Amino acid sequence: MKQTIIFRGSVVFDKHTDNFLKESIEVLRNWFDGEVIVSTWKNQKEHVKNIKNIDKIILTDDPGPGPIQQLNRQIISYEAGLNEASNDLVMVTRTDFIHKKNIFHHLNDNPLQQNQFKIFKKKLLIGNMMSIDPSSQEVPNTFRLSDWFQVGLREDIENWGRIKNTISNMNLSNSGCTEKIWMTAVLKKNNYKNISPSDTSEIDKNFWDIVVNNFIIKNTKSTLHSYNMNWINQPEDLYCYISEELYNQKYNNILT
Repeated sequence: MKQTIIFRGSVVFDKHTDNFLKESIEVLRNWFDGEVIVSTWKNQKEHVKNIKNIDKIILTDDPGPGPIQQLNRQIISYEAGLNEASNDLVMVTRTDFIHKKNIFHHLNDNPLQQNQFKIFKKKLLIGNMMSIDPSSQEVPNTFRLSDWFQVGLREDIENWGRIKNTISNMNLSNSGCTEKIWMTAVLKKNNYKNISPSDTSEIDKNFWDIVVNNFIIKNTKSTLHSYNMNWINQPEDLYCYISEELYNQKYNNILT
């Protein structure tokens, strides 16, 4: 299947003023010859104008931050990029990421799924960094999966990424974490109705069943060779992250 990669969000912003997108595209083109889309804001035009090997640049009005952190910006740039994607396999990633190897090769890993907990047609591939182990002391510590990048079938990326309408009908009070808001929104639109970002107690016991049936989690740096340049010194083996090894253990216990 043909592939599309979408870089989404601000290229340069107040807290992080370095522009990594040129290097990101150059490194990407060493292994990727498919469609590349950059979905960003009209006020970011100057930061993308001299970068080569981009097929489409989508410039949208900047919605500003909020309602929690940069959630509006994440969702709108995500959906705007998807609107222009042409292919059946898609990766959506931040503009400050450098992906040094063919990440699509891992989409056939850990393929087993049970219908009872299945949300996506096939699993989405994500990194372990910012995917939180439910046994850790982080708050929140359940259904908090990395929002840095996702790879999968376009229809599954659409399911994950198009959450604007769902979010608009959710109570986000007492919700300080975009990762859990995003995951909760995806669950709500896929028939887990009686949950909110501040209360997933009804399904917390099913955390690993839902995760191993819908996601492939690989070590972000050591396996996927993917690097968030604005957080380059952050280790992938923090105590609170779901390691690839832990994911594989849960996958084998539940699905094999």
